[in-house]
Amino acid sequence: MPKDLTDIDEWKVIAVPVGTDPAVASSVETPFQSITNRTRYLKNILFGMRALNYKQASLTAGAIAALASDQIRGLCFDASLNAFTALTKDGYTIYSYHLGDGGATPAMGGHGYAWDDEGTQNPNGIGGSWVNNNTAIVSNQNGQRIVINFNIADTIAISSALNTWTTQATSGSGNFWYDIDHDKSGLYVIVGLSGVIQSSPDGTTWTARTSGVGENFVSVRHSYDSNNSYWVALTTNYAAHSADGITWSNNTHSLPSTPANKCLAYSKVEGWWGAVLQNGDMAWSDDNGATWNYDPDPFGLGPGPITGLDKMHLECDGNGTWIFDYSDLTASTPGRRWVSVDDGFNWYEVFDGMDSGGDLMRVCFGNGLFAAVGRSEIYTSLRQIGA
Repeated sequence: MPKDLTDIDEWKVIAVPVGTDPAVASSVETPFQSITNRTRYLKNILFGMRALNYKQASLTAGAIAALASDQIRGLCFDASLNAFTALTKDGYTIYSYHLGDGGATPAMGGHGYAWDDEGTQNPNGIGGSWVNNNTAIVSNQNGQRIVINFNIADTIAISSALNTWTTQATSGSGNFWYDIDHDKSGLYVIVGLSGVIQSSPDGTTWTARTSGVGENFVSVRHSYDSNNSYWVALTTNYAAHSADGITWSNNTHSLPSTPANKCLAYSKVEGWWGAVLQNGDMAWSDDNGATWNYDPDPFGLGPGPITGLDKMHLECDGNGTWIFDYSDLTASTPGRRWVSVDDGFNWYEVFDGMDSGGDLMRVCFGNGLFAAVGRSEIYTSLRQIGA
């Protein structure tokens, strides 16, 4: 009877029966097992190498000038605009660069190789550095985008047009926001200091929710999975989780280190949540945050705390391909990228393709592309791995 062989990720010399070896099943099975293993090994290497397939994006003169000294602080994709929006920091102004195909300004399109400056907008009446290390931007997939800033309490910046931003108050007072996401259906969730969570159906009216956690949140994400629609938010010691973004439960995750800022993602293939920790470990949950396990230092960044936490980013296409980017400008190789095409079982480090010392800030998936954004004319985009 034929036997299906289970492949593993390893490289071995292929041995075949010779001389007087009996041509029985066991002697024939051994070389074919090696061939199967080798095939899997080559597949992972070749798909990982697809991460090299970055194309330098073209920039308008305005975008080049603005990016000369700015840093990327946020990146999101909007399905209705068929475009990514990147957010940069220059002290007082929100700059937004809109992905397009080289057409009219602001250009719209889906190729990811041309970016235009949407124009500068100063949120009404807000001084200080609006866009800083702790900024996050998210879209409702219907043209509306929201920016949060940890340094400005009780306030968000909101845009329902390509180049017009206004400010909007959230609920209560004294709330400093750290991360935000949208479920791509009808709800925003925002998290901040001291376990504060709020939700909004439209970005305008916000309602406080009870998280049961007193620690500062570092990230919140939705699964974007119609078969498992769920929210997860992380703190140093706790994981809060919710099926609707309104009623929340929590538990201690007992991980060896604090989850890194905004390094949380979900894959529909295995139904796994993944989170990078501040010591370089990779944490996993297959029950929507109720319990967690971790892989010690799969990227080789440890042991101990790693630097440049605001320049780390974890992203998943939802279907088993993960990218983790890390930039430490004090290191000899500051820009580094790891790719997994088998839902985090195996990781391969690849050249990140970025210029200017690899000062990568954000990675985002949308429209079948991974887009990676850095500083100073290094906007690039990546065709979907495995496509």
